Amino acid sequence: MEGHDADVWTDHGFLLGEHDLWAKCVMPYYEEVAHTPLFIWDPRCDCAGQRHQALVQPAIDLGPTLLEAFSVEATADMRGCALRNTIRADTPVRPAAIFGHHGGQVNISDGRYVYMRSPARGENTPLYNYTIMPAHMRELFPAAELRPAELVGPLPFTKNCPVLKIPVPSAGWLPQQPIWHAAL
Repeated sequence: MEGHDADVWTDHGFLLGEHDLWAKCVMPYYEEVAHTPLFIWDPRCDCAGQRHQALVQPAIDLGPTLLEAFSVEATADMRGCALRNTIRADTPVRPAAIFGHHGGQVNISDGRYVYMRSPARGENTPLYNYTIMPAHMRELFPAAELRPAELVGPLPFTKNCPVLKIPVPSAGWLPQQPIWHAAL
């Protein structure tokens, strides 16, 4: 692989029966779901087979890392960090990382401890989607969901463009009681 960069990363883990759960994004974010593997070979760093402890967030750090490898500047609105110095010498890039699920539990970690915060109420309202492409995973938003939408913004990352603010019709996919309560 001389002269080639290689990156392997997963965006989340998958529970295969651990904690009596099956699948991925069920709160709380257990270690198996939140702590995802990241392998990077950067031939400029002249190191291999090392494990580093620096706290990185691949979802936002891979873009700047790949751009730097091709001598391209990251855009001003990219929030991630290029990881070349972290790969080379385990140089920290941030003191903490936030992760979670829209409308669900939000967490912050310093790499050693995790603070988990669930919604204060089961219905978790008000809750909004902000988008310029009103589409769910497999279908466009139906007209009934779009009727209460308003144009707002711009937001810091929308390049001066407004976005639709659309109320989330329900948070019915969220557990109505804490997940540990169901196990008691």
